[in-house]
Amino acid sequence: MNFDEIISQRQSVRVFSDEFPPKELIEAIVEAGRLAPYAGIVQRERESFRHFFVISRNSEIMTPLMALVEKGRLEIMDAAEKDNMRRRYPGMMKVLDMLYKKSADDMAASPWLIVIAEQAGIPQREQVCLGHVMENMWLKATELGLGAKPSSGVADIKDKAAFKALLGIEDEEDYAFDALSVGYPKFPLPIRDENRKPEKSLVWFE
Repeated sequence: MNFDEIISQRQSVRVFSDEFPPKELIEAIVEAGRLAPYAGIVQRERESFRHFFVISRNSEIMTPLMALVEKGRLEIMDAAEKDNMRRRYPGMMKVLDMLYKKSADDMAASPWLIVIAEQAGIPQREQVCLGHVMENMWLKATELGLGAKPSSGVADIKDKAAFKALLGIEDEEDYAFDALSVGYPKFPLPIRDENRKPEKSLVWFE
C-alpha cells in the first residue's frame, strides 16, 4: 500500500486472532511511535522521555493492569454521578454505563498491548504527543497488515503511582499514558470506501 492507501484503510479492529505476531513486527510499530513528534521546548533538556511497554495478554501483570483500569473507570463514573451528569447528559451516561460498568478484559483483547508513557512537562503537551505516537503506530500496523485499536483504558487509570510501580517507572516524574492493542484480525478487514466521517470541510482564504 502507498501512504494514501494506508491512511484511508486504517481502521479499528476489535476481534483478534489468537496468533501472536512476531516480535519483529511489534518492534517496527514501536519504532514508528518512537519517531513521532515530541514537544521540543518541553523535552529539550531530556534524552529519555518516551517509554514503551509491550505486554502479552498472558503476562502476569495483565491482571493487576485490568484491576487498575476498572478502578479508574469506577472513579470516573462516581465523579460523573456527583456532577449530576445523568440528569444533564443522559445519552452520555448511557454510553458510560455500557463501557465502564464492566470488566476491563478489553485490555487483553489482542495478543499484544503496547503501552506508551510520555513524560509530562510545562507547558503541558504530553497528551498531544501521545496522539502523534498512537497515529504513527496505528499507521505502521496497517502497513504491516496487522489489526490495531486504541486501548485508552490505561488513560482512565487514576492511581498513577501504582501504574508506574507496575511498569517499573520511577515515581518522581509525572507521565501521561495511552495504549494500542495489536494483533492479527480474526476476520478479513473490509475495504474502506471514500465516504467516511467526518464530511469534507475545507475553506480557503487567499
